[in-house]
Amino acid sequence: MGVPSGQGGSPPELYQCVGGRQTFDTLSPPCSAYQYQGSNGGSTYQGVSGGLVKILIYYDGNPTLNTPRGEDAPDPNTIINMDDPPKQNEIGQTFVNRAWEHYFDLHYQTYNRHVQFWVQYGSESSQGTADASTREADAAFGYQTVHPFAVIDYGDLGGFQDVYNNYMVSHGVLLFGSAFGRTSAFYDKYPGLQWGYDPTTEEDAQYYAKLVCTKLNGLPTDDAGGSLNGHPRKFGFIEDGDPSATNYAAEDSLVLQDLKSECGLVPSVTVSFPHDGYAVDTQTVPSYAVENMTKFDQAGVTTVLWPAGYEVKQTQEADQLNYVPEWILGDDPVQFSSFGADFQDTKEWAHAWIESSVTYTPAAHQEICYLAYRSVDESAADADVSDIACAEYNDLRQLFDGIQVAGPKLTPHSIDEGFHAIPAVPSTNPQVPACFYNAGDYTCVKDAVLEWWDGSGTDPNNSQPGCWRMIENGTRFLNNFPTGNLTAQQAASDVCNGYDTTVGLDYNPPSP
Repeated sequence: MGVPSGQGGSPPELYQCVGGRQTFDTLSPPCSAYQYQGSNGGSTYQGVSGGLVKILIYYDGNPTLNTPRGEDAPDPNTIINMDDPPKQNEIGQTFVNRAWEHYFDLHYQTYNRHVQFWVQYGSESSQGTADASTREADAAFGYQTVHPFAVIDYGDLGGFQDVYNNYMVSHGVLLFGSAFGRTSAFYDKYPGLQWGYDPTTEEDAQYYAKLVCTKLNGLPTDDAGGSLNGHPRKFGFIEDGDPSATNYAAEDSLVLQDLKSECGLVPSVTVSFPHDGYAVDTQTVPSYAVENMTKFDQAGVTTVLWPAGYEVKQTQEADQLNYVPEWILGDDPVQFSSFGADFQDTKEWAHAWIESSVTYTPAAHQEICYLAYRSVDESAADADVSDIACAEYNDLRQLFDGIQVAGPKLTPHSIDEGFHAIPAVPSTNPQVPACFYNAGDYTCVKDAVLEWWDGSGTDPNNSQPGCWRMIENGTRFLNNFPTGNLTAQQAASDVCNGYDTTVGLDYNPPSP
């Protein structure tokens, strides 16, 4: 049976692997259970020594409302070493990352290096928000204080996130962090230094075009309302016209190109909306929505293609016109949340479908991220686990995956080689995407799901009625979608997805 672990010259077993992998998450690397016995090369890169890897996690310095403690107010312009003893009344981001550091160091092969977390809270301008100068100052402060190997950037309030990112990567620091709407050009600017969990804009556009060309184009409507159903489809297209949503505008352009090249589809009517991301928006008047829906109605549009961006006035105005087309949405994190859908017109949204990279989210206590976090911290409030710990899990897992697959000589090049050696394996678990890296590619998720809105469904994590039901109970589709019309695989028993996110509320009145 062999020599027991840690006896007779066998190295001690450090990790309790699960099913041949480092953790019970099937995206964790293959099991490496024993203490590493060779040389790890010592200081192989900045932020790396023979016994340490430094990771900096960056947040805005603004208070966070509605936490289990009321308001979480960090001290702006501060950096905290997670190896220091905890202080009383630490806020959520601080104690959550202290626990995550412990979890990942316990479970991942890091070749005798301790991976040390530092948390940075950003500074604010005189207007109380971030701007280009504060982002650059924060990046310089973080770099000079920590000299990290890698940074995970969650500083997005007020914008200018790329200023912080560009400073770090231009100084050789690796960048991780989930963000929808990043293009391939973002990653190509510093190849091998910037990594993302979410798919690129180009990948989103390709999947959306595949859905439309496979399951809609050339087939009659089968989920429109009233007299529009059962007729040849005529397509209208909604563009994101918000000047601040440049990545979504780029995605719209890519979708139109992909639709034409994939199946020769050119929408009959194209319209746009001016303000992205808000469920309540008093800054804009709804005249654009009236005009848009009137154009669609009069042109006989049966199927609305809406690949990117979120707003609610168009469904409200469509209802006023008693115009009920099919609504085909794309991979927008607010659109594919139940909370975001709650603000859309209920009659219209009964005919809504969405293509998304999101994974199946069960009740919070059953999520992979929740179970992993609870293994090292049983005292945190559930809201902290769901809202903070689970929001960070995929980025941290991707980072530690990179550290392990890089091998003992840790550098950006060895991480690049390790990631690109991961085989292209389809997902068999609706909670886990297919995750691999094609040549010249720096993002993880490679597949998608198809969901339909059920206004009477029960979201396991939302008290309001309604949920996105997942076709074939969350089956993930790699490269293409199943054939047949839009509703061919639809079943009343399709599982409700519990994914959710915050939604913006803009109460600023329009300018006179």
